[in-house]
Amino acid sequence: MSDEAQMMTVSAQVVGEYHLGDMVNRFQHGSLVMQLPDNETAQIPTLLFGTILGIIGVIASIPREQYEFLARLQVLQSLLALHSYNDTRFR
Repeated sequence: MSDEAQMMTVSAQVVGEYHLGDMVNRFQHGSLVMQLPDNETAQIPTLLFGTILGIIGVIASIPREQYEFLARLQVLQSLLALHSYNDTRFR
């Protein structure tokens, strides 16, 4: 590949990774629930994804305070041993 062709190559910047155990084949802006205009969660941008095996998921941008709360909740739940195996190596 020539130097000019290499300079013209554009790639997306990786800002995060998440292992799904499947191949994502579709992304779509939207939501799985009806968004009411007076609801504060209506302001959160969401991106739906679908995988080859039929998994449907959502990627959402949440405020830092909500993220910190959910991160603490996750740690506390792991301390309560709600599951029989240690899944921290998968996170």
